Amino acid sequence: MLLLEKVKGGGRKKKPIPPATWDALMEYLDGRTTGWLFCTASGAQLDEPAVWRLLQSLAKRAGLPLRGRTA
Repeated sequence: MLLLEKVKGGGRKKKPIPPATWDALMEYLDGRTTGWLFCTASGAQLDEPAVWRLLQSLAKRAGLPLRGRTA
């Protein structure tokens, strides 16, 4: 189980994670126990605008059509 913090209300809730996903997450974290789950190369929070920039960059490198954010 992964303990998640809600942004609004500050509460925490346990969420089940499939074993394969848990293994991939543990490999990604590589023993890290502090900081953001997903972060930039500098260690800053990977916020929504940063995710969109990353996706646009990856799409461009892959030769895929660029798309804007959708609501």
